[in-house]
Amino acid sequence: MSTSIGSDPMGFLESQAISPLNTDELGVAGGLLNNPLDVVKCTTNDVRVTASSEIIIEVRLCLTRLLWEEH
Repeated sequence: MSTSIGSDPMGFLESQAISPLNTDELGVAGGLLNNPLDVVKCTTNDVRVTASSEIIIEVRLCLTRLLWEEH
């Protein structure tokens, strides 16, 4: 799972749009900007994120192991 912080606001606007399944959301965001978005592949997964993002957070979730934090 990956999330970007500090990317172009048009990407956030497009993510709320109702579009058909299998629509390339980054392509639609680039169409709204009238310029293709520069994207990069994340290090730990195949998710594409905007290259202009200030911070990319990549997380791995392990659903077969439960970790308890004791206080």
